[in-house]
Amino acid sequence: MTIPQVVATIHQPNSEITETFDDLTLLAKGRVLYTGAYRGAPQHFSAAGHPCPLYMNPTDFYIRLSSKDDVADDLAARWAAVTAKGKDVSGKALGADEDASMLALSLEGAERGGRDAKGARDAARGGLARASSLGAAVGGGAAGAGWCGGGAGRAPAWYQIWVLMIRFFRSWWRTPVLIAAETIQYVFLAIFSGLVYLFVGRATDLDSGYDRMAAVFIVLALLAFTPSYTAVVVWDHERRLLRRETNTRMYTRGAFFIAKSLTTSPIEAAQVAVFATVTYLMFGFQLHAGRILTWIATLVLFALCSETLGYFCAIATPNAAIGVSLMNTLLVVLMAFSGYLVRRVPVYLAWIQRISYFSYATDVLVSNEFAGLTLSGPGPAGGAGDVSVPGEAFVPAAVHTGLGVGGNMAVLLGMTLATRAGTWCLLELAARGRFL
Repeated sequence: MTIPQVVATIHQPNSEITETFDDLTLLAKGRVLYTGAYRGAPQHFSAAGHPCPLYMNPTDFYIRLSSKDDVADDLAARWAAVTAKGKDVSGKALGADEDASMLALSLEGAERGGRDAKGARDAARGGLARASSLGAAVGGGAAGAGWCGGGAGRAPAWYQIWVLMIRFFRSWWRTPVLIAAETIQYVFLAIFSGLVYLFVGRATDLDSGYDRMAAVFIVLALLAFTPSYTAVVVWDHERRLLRRETNTRMYTRGAFFIAKSLTTSPIEAAQVAVFATVTYLMFGFQLHAGRILTWIATLVLFALCSETLGYFCAIATPNAAIGVSLMNTLLVVLMAFSGYLVRRVPVYLAWIQRISYFSYATDVLVSNEFAGLTLSGPGPAGGAGDVSVPGEAFVPAAVHTGLGVGGNMAVLLGMTLATRAGTWCLLELAARGRFL
């Protein structure tokens, strides 16, 4: 049986395409720079003094090399010396029958207005590449199927995280509309809720106590659904990239998760801090630096918990639609037993209140506002004059967790870190179970 040979000419291919080829012929202005096994190309170019930078698509790297006249001249001369021996770099006799497909990267970029050269430079600038001794050490061996530095374990974990963080920041820098849209959303929601309860904190009647509680609840509700929903939707797109790049051992899943947390969390915290500042001032709550900082810090921790819950639901489900459904169900359950909607929690459901981050955030925010506050209003029917009620006495007992402000914030911080770690573990389990 004769196995047909396939010859393909392709310009600026991506790693997914080149992974399907066995051999590579690299041309520049009609001159051969390399012919042989595709996986042997990084080793050949590294020996020639041109190691493929870590985490860079090899084909992008080859295009960049061939677009430079001096480099192409040197590589062509080196290849001529190799072929003079009658063998390619793999030691196989040239011209022998090969039961493989052939990839021909016909690089005529210089003769076509430098189109390919420009694409290569753009790819090099935008890729996760850094020409370093580390890149040379990794690129010098047999590369992974789709990326230079194929073995993720060969690069230190800190370097994987650093490179991925750079990529996340570059992605946001190139498409600032994503962050701008999310920031505008937070500002809009802050102004909207602020207008609904505008200066409610300036009133001291008994009814204002209920309004204060409602203002706290609506803020928590907004920060429960907004970051978690964004996390679920974004993850639906990121999971494909993560699956492809970790399967080619470009980096570890842990490096991806840590890098994402280190880059998205500060941005999320800044956006929530703006939201918290606007709402606090528009509500007219007690103007005290300590109380304002407590309000902001609590809402930031609460939003990060919500974001983590969104990632957890996204990873645990096959698509965004199911992830959003699971997220909404969990949030409603956790919200119901925070002490605001249900004043008397049944004993058999008290455990939900204990594990709900809503409970601890509600206790902090309500205690932060009602401490030192005095409300007054008409007394009981038939009574004489108004009555004064301390703010702490106005708060339902179900709201209190039994901890102080500092204790509740410590629990929120612990929940944030614990849920992040749990989500990371779920990510690893999903990948090993081929559910990612």
